[in-house]
Amino acid sequence: MIGFEAAAFINPDLDKVQNTFSEVSHSVERPLDDFDRSHSKSISKKQVLLAVKKTDAIIDEVHARVADGIEMAKALRYGNEEDLQRMELREDSEAMMSSLVSQLTIGNNRLAYTFFKAESNPAWLPHIRHLRYMKTRAMKAFGEYKKISEELHALVALHLTPPDEAFNLDMVELKKSINSETIEHPDWVKNGDDFVDWIQSLKRDA
Repeated sequence: MIGFEAAAFINPDLDKVQNTFSEVSHSVERPLDDFDRSHSKSISKKQVLLAVKKTDAIIDEVHARVADGIEMAKALRYGNEEDLQRMELREDSEAMMSSLVSQLTIGNNRLAYTFFKAESNPAWLPHIRHLRYMKTRAMKAFGEYKKISEELHALVALHLTPPDEAFNLDMVELKKSINSETIEHPDWVKNGDDFVDWIQSLKRDA
């Protein structure tokens, strides 16, 4: 069932999203800072394990967000009115989701660069297996976060598009109407499809 987390996802705290990326980056970069100060031969095993633990905790949170997003996408596709009301869609929800997708795109690129630098640093070399474990988990999780956010952005935009109640095309009736002598239409209208195109052009010109 969709709960309060839906509104938080659809109307996100973008600063918190950026902080999540920063925490992962700091988990990788902090041991390097300590290494520079200590002038050791490599990052200590204790620092590496702390970095892995911190990253795992953050990735678990991201996985939970992705799971929430999947449930929200289902609600937007197939949910009842009660489910949609719990989403608390607002006029700016589409713009907020667009901003979230942009931040996730930037964040993923920065995260990839952070791991690239770390893999190139000799201090991480003795612990490259742990580093690549963190990289694989982080990039996969944040990639899934971006993907479900893009999907939600499209669904939110669809739900916030107002229906055009003033214009309703009944294809069967329109195709029958083309043969009616009481309707005047341009000479180029020869069949039902032409008639539909003509009606749509009138709507656009209105």
